[in-house]
Amino acid sequence: RQSPRGISSHSSLLLRTLWWTALLTYLSAAQSTGVFRMERTTRVQSAMILGTENRDQGGKKFIVYKVELRSDIGPWIVYRRYRQFFELDTKLRERFPGFQGQLPKKKVSGNLAPEFVEERKRGLERYLEEVVSDANAVSSPDFRAFIDANRNCSAKLSEAVAGNSVSGGGSRQRLQRKIAVLGFMGVGKSAVTIQFTEGHFAEPYSPTIENTFQKVIRHKGTEYQTDILDTAGQDEYQIFHTRYAMGIHGYILMYSVISRRSFDMVSTIRDKLLNAVGTEDIPHVLVGNKSDLVHEREVTKEEGQRLADDWGVPFLESSAKFNTNVEEVFKRLIAQTEAGQDNGKGDKNCTVC
Repeated sequence: RQSPRGISSHSSLLLRTLWWTALLTYLSAAQSTGVFRMERTTRVQSAMILGTENRDQGGKKFIVYKVELRSDIGPWIVYRRYRQFFELDTKLRERFPGFQGQLPKKKVSGNLAPEFVEERKRGLERYLEEVVSDANAVSSPDFRAFIDANRNCSAKLSEAVAGNSVSGGGSRQRLQRKIAVLGFMGVGKSAVTIQFTEGHFAEPYSPTIENTFQKVIRHKGTEYQTDILDTAGQDEYQIFHTRYAMGIHGYILMYSVISRRSFDMVSTIRDKLLNAVGTEDIPHVLVGNKSDLVHEREVTKEEGQRLADDWGVPFLESSAKFNTNVEEVFKRLIAQTEAGQDNGKGDKNCTVC
C-alpha cells in the first residue's frame, strides 16, 4: 500500500534509518579528523577583577588578581598573576597578529606598591574587556586555558591559601571544591558516589540524568566542602556539556572492568574533556569499577594501570557493592587538585569527614 507521497511505509522507514546512519557516521568521522567540530565551550560574556591578594611562596612576595568571569552557565572565580596575563597576551599575539588588546607594561621594581597595584588592576581589567570583545581571542584555546578553574593559582598554592583562610573563631574555613564523575553508561558512577556520600549500595541500576551530592573531605588539615557531580553516561556521539568544563576542580574518569566498551570509551571521554577545557593540566584519576565481579571481567588490572600511566594519573579499581577503594578514589582526587599530578601516589593526610 502506497503512502500519499507514493512511497511505502516500509521504504520510508528504511530511508530515514539510512539517512540517520549516514549522518552519524559523517559526524563521527568529521569530528575525529577536525573537518567538523562542534562548539563545546561556552563563550565568556564578561570579565572583571574583583580585587587583589598578597601571596608569599618560599619567601617571595607577589600579587594575584581575583578575576570573576560570567557566561550563560553562571559566574566563576580564578586567581591569576601578572605573568599569566603576560603569557596569555604573548600567545594571543602569536595566534592573531591583528589582536588589539593593550596589556599593562611590566615593571621591574616597586610592583607591590598599593598605588601601582591599583593602577595595574584597572589596566588588566580593561585588557580582559578587550579580550572578551574580540571573537577570536575569547574563543581561543589560550583564553580557555587562562580561565580554566583547574589552573587556579589558589589551588596550586593551596597550602599558603589554606594557612591564611581562617574563620572568625580562629578555625580554618572549609574550602569549596567541585568534582565530576564521568564515564560510559552503566559503569557505576552513581553507585560509587552514593556509597561514598550516603554509605550504602544503591540498586537496581537506573540511568542517571544528573545529580549533585555533598561530602566534606579533610586534606592536610584543611576541610573541603566537596560538591560531587554525578553525570549522565557519555558515548562517542554525545556533545561534551560545557558545564562539565567550567568551575570543576577535578574529574573521576570511570569504566567498568566487566565492559570492554566502557574501557575503550573512557579515552574518548577524556579526549572530549581535554578539548573542552583547552589544557591537559587538569586533576583527574582513572577508576575501574565493579572489581568484585571477577568471573565477568573483560579488562585486566594491568590494562587499567597502563592507561593511567600513559595519562600520568592515579589508578584504582573499586567496588561500590563492597565499598572497596570507594573512599580512596575521592581522597586521591582531592589530593590531586591540591598538589598537582602525583603520579598515582596516595596521600595519607587526606581523610573524609
